Amino acid sequence: MNKLTDQDWCDLVWLDSLQKTHTFSDQILKDSWIEARKQSKGALDTALRRARFLNQAVSVDYGEPPRTKKLFTQIFWIVMGLAFLGGLASNVLGGSQSVNLLSNPMTALLVWQLIVILIWAFRAILIRKAAESVRGIGALSVRVFEWVALRSKHNPTPRQAVLKRFWQSWLGHHKVKVLALASRCLHLGFCFLVIGCLVGLYLRGIASSYGFIWESTFIDHATTVQWLADHFFWLPSKMFFLKVPGVLETGTWMPGAPWIHLFAAAFMTYILVPRLVMLALAQRQYTLKLSQLQRPYLAGLIAEAELVDIARVVVLAHSYHLDKRHAAWLENRILASLEHSTLHWVHVDWGEELDESERLSNAWVVVVFNGAHTPEQEVQGAFLDEVRRMASPARISVVVDSSALTEEQWEPRKLLWTQLCAEHQLKIVWLNMAAEPSALIVEQELATAAVACP
Repeated sequence: MNKLTDQDWCDLVWLDSLQKTHTFSDQILKDSWIEARKQSKGALDTALRRARFLNQAVSVDYGEPPRTKKLFTQIFWIVMGLAFLGGLASNVLGGSQSVNLLSNPMTALLVWQLIVILIWAFRAILIRKAAESVRGIGALSVRVFEWVALRSKHNPTPRQAVLKRFWQSWLGHHKVKVLALASRCLHLGFCFLVIGCLVGLYLRGIASSYGFIWESTFIDHATTVQWLADHFFWLPSKMFFLKVPGVLETGTWMPGAPWIHLFAAAFMTYILVPRLVMLALAQRQYTLKLSQLQRPYLAGLIAEAELVDIARVVVLAHSYHLDKRHAAWLENRILASLEHSTLHWVHVDWGEELDESERLSNAWVVVVFNGAHTPEQEVQGAFLDEVRRMASPARISVVVDSSALTEEQWEPRKLLWTQLCAEHQLKIVWLNMAAEPSALIVEQELATAAVACP
């Protein structure tokens, strides 16, 4: 698993919020690890499965975790719908049969868009901050979202208390998503506003005889208005092969169809295409990367899963056959240090290779050697290399039985075995099985070896 979906984030953050409010019983916590490790594909997958198990266990009291993707989708379409309706409603401004060419919602939208493009280009070329052009609006959106999500209640229900913690935690790590939503709503909302205005224009043109006039206090001549129209609509007229209509004298009614087509072309040229480009550049700035997984509470969850996710223990006895009593003793000690694990013995004699069918990748591997043997790089070292190739080095522990060593052999053998394990960067645990030390000491040593797994 190399990616977290929105639902995964919500499940993990919801569990984190629940644990700050609700106390789970020890039995449920144990059961959660058992269920999570079934068909697990790694520590992250285990943490996700455990989160969903615990969330479901208390869903009657706290409900299901919020789904931010669904919520953001609903907010987005509500904003788009309101923008479209606003564009439609703009057509009620002005007279019912004619509209002033110089002062109307369409001209205002186009002028505003040209100002935005100039500011955006200035920032991109001179300041090189085009991707931050909506940062101020985005920051305001985050504050508004926080106020709505975190507003206090006098007598909150259990779910509302967890929900407040959820949004506090979620917003602390995902403000970038709110910024991305604000960016989409800003750019696409403006596009929908323009589309609504354009649809209203055509509907009004179909239902009535609709025309344009021009009136101005400071402009007296039609040639001035014509010059403005020719230059303002020059690019869309060339791109869509349209002709700029002639401007008549002030107050004179002009047929609306040519002007409506020209405004539609201007909307496409000056607004829709540039806004989509600006949106694409802004979204690159707000892409949520997997590196953001490195957060305190998530890192803790995953570390805990990596420690506990040892559902299967494989004991590899290399050229060493323990009698039943000592094998059972060692097996009990290992299982006592790791709850809810299963243990599988594999005996490998001199010269034998480890069977590739042994599933070591998701197991804690305990390699058992007889300390009386002289460790050699060509034999024991080669075997450890083979084990490291098939299993995670962080989950390999080496147990050396010192029961057959004499006092004279102890120090030389200890030095050789320690050097061999150090060369392979593996944890070594010395056990004297003949002396049968207290179970507590053995469990502590084996648990320490397991905890060494990062």
